[in-house]
Amino acid sequence: MIYPNNKTHRRNLPLLSGIALGLAVGSTQAAILEEVMVTAQKREQNIQDVGISITAFTGDQLKNLGIVNTVDITQQVPALQMQTFSPAFTIINLRGISQNNFQDNLEAPVAVYVDGAYVPSMNAINAQLFDVERVEVLRGPQGTLFGRNTTGGLLHFLTKGATSEALNGYLEAQVGDYDMRLLEGAIGGALSDNVRGRLAGRWMENDGYVESLTPGVRDAHGADGYSVRGALQIDFTENFLADVRVVTSADKDVPSGTFSVDFTSFDPNTGLGVNAPGRLTDKLDHASSFEGRYDRDSVNATTTLTWTLNDSVELTSITNYFDLEKKYLEDAGGGLFFFPY
Repeated sequence: MIYPNNKTHRRNLPLLSGIALGLAVGSTQAAILEEVMVTAQKREQNIQDVGISITAFTGDQLKNLGIVNTVDITQQVPALQMQTFSPAFTIINLRGISQNNFQDNLEAPVAVYVDGAYVPSMNAINAQLFDVERVEVLRGPQGTLFGRNTTGGLLHFLTKGATSEALNGYLEAQVGDYDMRLLEGAIGGALSDNVRGRLAGRWMENDGYVESLTPGVRDAHGADGYSVRGALQIDFTENFLADVRVVTSADKDVPSGTFSVDFTSFDPNTGLGVNAPGRLTDKLDHASSFEGRYDRDSVNATTTLTWTLNDSVELTSITNYFDLEKKYLEDAGGGLFFFPY
């Protein structure tokens, strides 16, 4: 407590008391909030007990926020930005730390993990997000526990695994602008006393929202892909658990690879630049001379073995197999050399 030693401080006492009361009430309200559990330190803990700057969302929160893609979380996480040179290549910026080169073989200084396994390619970050248990964003260096490429921090996506509950699941369908069609669902439950399973999937297709001004060339930046995930948990003994999760994803002939270029010319009388005839009038137009596209296929399999020795010691092994193939075609000039002025 601070004791006032002059009249000025005494006159401010009622105001200080009011502030203290407000803080006390706020603390009481915060105490009744639901406990948030995270695995930021490789073990399950209350987020209040972890000395790391963390933003965490549950699967239900993500759904209520309308987040259906891994890059959408940038709308809700402080100090996090994402840059996409194409839908198949994503660069994360966390606390100003990023990778500015867009070569496919490079790895970023902000790591991405899925179910405890590192995602080594920036071509695999922009993916459909569905049937998720939790997303954790850890800001600041995390190399002590997560190794290299975590200078800025990391994003950890934890999917829903198999549970011992009775048969459960869901099925959702959506339609929207630009002929968008979406189907998502999951089903799972106990298969026996020692085996549990879950199967989830999502399919989405929509036309491009960047209108083409070139006859015969389609609109760009659409979607056409699916992702299917299977999870299996097996209790070999009371203390030994195996958790296997396999995800296969594909994007086929997705309309992409265009740039909105504002064409200019020059005034022969002054030599100054002027807007060219037929210039783009909308940032959501493109004039590419041929159709861009990308195809991407990936398989991601993770096996987590957990051996509980006693109440305080637990051994965990995570083994991951990841395979990705991408083909990408773009008109880097944006139609600059072929656009009919």
